[in-house]
Amino acid sequence: MDATAAHYLYAGENGRFGSGGNGGVFLLDLASNTTRTLVPPDNSGQYSLPRFYSDSAIYFTNREPWRIDLNGSNAVRLFPPDK
Repeated sequence: MDATAAHYLYAGENGRFGSGGNGGVFLLDLASNTTRTLVPPDNSGQYSLPRFYSDSAIYFTNREPWRIDLNGSNAVRLFPPDK
């Protein structure tokens, strides 16, 4: 939940609870009871472990940390690959 208690950020799951994540990141707006997909599921079997960071979310995909705006745009890798 964010600091204002207006939004809830969560990772998606495949099948029954605890059976593996689908790689997705979702934002629930508690005032309007609507859910926005920030990162579409890729059915990777891994949890994205999202956390709020200012006006964005930090999450993992393919063992790498990423940041995305809460409107679902501007996804950037936090640590660019070595050249």
